[in-house]
Amino acid sequence: FRSFSAAFIFKTSLNFLTKLFAGKITWQRIKLIYLDNDSVLFGIFVGLMSFCYKAILCTLRRIRKKDPVYHKSIAGFLCGICILLDNKTRRKQIALYCLVRAVADMVKLAVHYKRLPNIPHADIAIFTSSQLFIMYGLVHGSNALDPKYYKWIKNMGNLTEQQCQLTFRSRTNPALQYRLPSEQWAPCSVFYHHDPSCLRHNCVDWVFGLARAARIYVPVHFLPNILFEPKRILKDPLHWLQRKSWNVMVSSVFLTTYQFNM
Repeated sequence: FRSFSAAFIFKTSLNFLTKLFAGKITWQRIKLIYLDNDSVLFGIFVGLMSFCYKAILCTLRRIRKKDPVYHKSIAGFLCGICILLDNKTRRKQIALYCLVRAVADMVKLAVHYKRLPNIPHADIAIFTSSQLFIMYGLVHGSNALDPKYYKWIKNMGNLTEQQCQLTFRSRTNPALQYRLPSEQWAPCSVFYHHDPSCLRHNCVDWVFGLARAARIYVPVHFLPNILFEPKRILKDPLHWLQRKSWNVMVSSVFLTTYQFNM
């Protein structure tokens, strides 16, 4: 029940704050957020998965009278079947997120046990490499990106579909993801922005990008601690507020600088 409650509260609170910062909150939306069957379904999925993991792990310990590490792998694999209960449209996102975390943990363990060398700044190189595919998808393969993620990228970059199409792709055929040889190159100030100076436009947008990024990162940095560690916050609320505010600022500077460079 505790896992169900945590998942339900986390999802509904995240939805609430997202709508609040987007200026789209109404009493009708609040009722939809907290009475939506999808939030209950997500809570059931997380709660049942947690229960199955603990039940399987305890059963293996009791039957085999020992507790090797691979017991946890077996329990984790079997409890993962509970994802079949969740919304079909969310399964791919959860599976992708868990796969990335699993690979990251596997690499960390391999480095810890000297199976792989410790390469300085490998995380930066991996992140940078991954952006090649994402940005190519934004420019020339938007149909390959997850629709919600594609929409999120455009919102963060203050872009519209028309701007992307006219600037990066064919101007004569909206169905094409690339520019035709017969279409001549034109300055982006004609289609992408009205300021004749690209540098000035992007510098101004960098400032506004801080606010757009902050709306994303405030729930990310503040919400988990508020929901799951309120006692820790009450011990030193001022220090916690300063630390989280700094984290939001750093993350916002990173994201708006990223889209500035792009």
